[in-house]
Amino acid sequence: MRWRCSGRGPRRCRRWSSIGVVLNVGQAHISKFGSHEAIAKAKGELVQGLAPGGTAILNADDPRVTAMRALTDGRVLTFGRAPSADVRVLDLTQDSRGRPTFTLRTADASARVALPVVGAHLALNAAAAAGAGLAADIPPSTPPPKHWPPPH
Repeated sequence: MRWRCSGRGPRRCRRWSSIGVVLNVGQAHISKFGSHEAIAKAKGELVQGLAPGGTAILNADDPRVTAMRALTDGRVLTFGRAPSADVRVLDLTQDSRGRPTFTLRTADASARVALPVVGAHLALNAAAAAGAGLAADIPPSTPPPKHWPPPH
């Protein structure tokens, strides 16, 4: 996210992306912006600033993020655990080390995913990445890069 644009509005921010992902409006940026509403406004500028024909990838589980749908005339894909999400996380579990395993489902495909990283929240990040892949016309069956996972 280009926080430098915050407060300048979408017309003053350079249109820099054809795909924009908003994961959530949480606590991480409270000290900079002062409120969830201000964070949502700043992140909404990313959605407003998408290039013409761009796609917004929005978290269906976060009401502040789903409200950003109204900020674009472009395509919107959603991700999350919500039944309405275009890319859904289902059957989320964690192994004894905290690594998430889940089913990732779209309208056209379903796959079991096991992430080699710790944190259940990363399942939603993976769903957002899958949404970005769909927006870029990358088929879900495309194998991951050979360098993943990163070397230890």
